[in-house]
Amino acid sequence: TSYPPTTISVNELLMQDRGNTAGSLFIPDGSGALVSFSKDQLDTGSYTIDLYGSDRSISNLNEEVKSILNLMPVYGVDAGNSGILAIIEDGDTFARITATKAGTLNSYNFVSASYTVSASTLSAVGDGSAGSQLPVTQKEIYKGSLRTRYVILDEEASYSRMAACYKKYLMQRDGLELKGVSQTPEFQLELIGSVAKTKSFLGFQYEGIQKLTTFDQAVEILKLYEEAGVDHIQLQFSGALKGGLDNYSVKKTKFLSELGGAKGYKKLAQTLTDMGGHLYLANALMSVPQDSGDFNRYTESAKTIDQSMAKVFSYNLVTLEKEKLSAIVSPGYLPSYMDAYLASAGKKGVENLAFVDVGSKVYADYNNNLVINRQTDQRNALTALEKAAGKTENLMLTSAYMDSVRYANSL
Repeated sequence: TSYPPTTISVNELLMQDRGNTAGSLFIPDGSGALVSFSKDQLDTGSYTIDLYGSDRSISNLNEEVKSILNLMPVYGVDAGNSGILAIIEDGDTFARITATKAGTLNSYNFVSASYTVSASTLSAVGDGSAGSQLPVTQKEIYKGSLRTRYVILDEEASYSRMAACYKKYLMQRDGLELKGVSQTPEFQLELIGSVAKTKSFLGFQYEGIQKLTTFDQAVEILKLYEEAGVDHIQLQFSGALKGGLDNYSVKKTKFLSELGGAKGYKKLAQTLTDMGGHLYLANALMSVPQDSGDFNRYTESAKTIDQSMAKVFSYNLVTLEKEKLSAIVSPGYLPSYMDAYLASAGKKGVENLAFVDVGSKVYADYNNNLVINRQTDQRNALTALEKAAGKTENLMLTSAYMDSVRYANSL
């Protein structure tokens, strides 16, 4: 058809209650949130969240400075003596979950999911002196499935029971095990080695490196923890490679000499091993500075709907102004990037890896030559994580969505 649907709502009033009893609507906002049933005619409103955050590849104009991560594809209704839990099993990357109080649209308290199967945005056109915005839509509609599992809860249908139900579901599906409370709890620590900083030499500006924590200084910090009786430290070391936190080395593991080089890193790793902990080399693979020597921004970057290069920005936390930009890597290149990175890290003797975006961020590529949707990107990321888990001793993920948890030793 010439006008395909952009959004599909599924079973909008299946999970509802008239609010005659005390109850709440469950949404996966952060670690989970509850929206109480409407109490009177003035207690109305609705709340909507996008699973895994907004799609940063749609338009470079749509950018969230701060947002709460929504990483669980679940929602539900707790009516006190009964309830229902919904688990989105396919199509979750397109899902938008809305909780609505009675009296807002109708007489029901209800929660439901809708799916954006064809993304759209506004594109600016004009010659600079005058212009307008026109709607543009992605070239191909999503053709996969939208699948949701519903679990009926009777008697004690509480929020905690929904959480226990979802935990049991994940354990059975992914083969996870409960190990109980450890007698030697792990202490998680992050140290930042360096950040990129604009410097000048003889009046010429260049992108340099600002040291923050060298490998020898990290060893000194660990010794202080050891003296205080803290061991079994899981250390995530960020900014250890070329480019610092800006992730210049998307395919190569090149330790910064300013921090102590490969020898300094090995010394730090051995110190942690002696303390019963692990050293995780942290990196991002799904976005890179557009001037990276290991990245072709013209062919390997994701495209927005209007076919410009998709970007993510870093912000000044005080002024909220954009400071730096990185190009989003097309999901089609993620598997090859992971292969190259794993091979390079293995040659350097790196045993444990941490990813700050793979298994957490979800991007799309709206290139008219080959549209790669968010669901495909998530599948590529899970395939890449499976490879990483098979070639490393331990794997750490940051803000991981639930489908990727199975591959992690530390979260």
